[in-house]
Amino acid sequence: MSAMSTEEQIHTKILEIEEALLSSNPGLPLMLRTIHTAIREDHSTVTILSEEEISILVRGLMKQTMTQIAADATAKGAKKALKNMTEDDI
Repeated sequence: MSAMSTEEQIHTKILEIEEALLSSNPGLPLMLRTIHTAIREDHSTVTILSEEEISILVRGLMKQTMTQIAADATAKGAKKALKNMTEDDI
């Protein structure tokens, strides 16, 4: 059996992060660091991630840093700003 590729390792780690989120695993910071290191070493690795995997990573980071993303507030502000734009703004 051959060693796993970087892509396979990242996909596996993301699944581990998802499980850690569900079970409040204290190893979450190490899992996030492992993926961060792999992406930092090979930037093209980011392109292999699906939207679902990116969502898992974001949820993991939100839990680890105890932050909340205010998507609704951002979207409403963007609509309002777009509504008030004129040709001069372009």
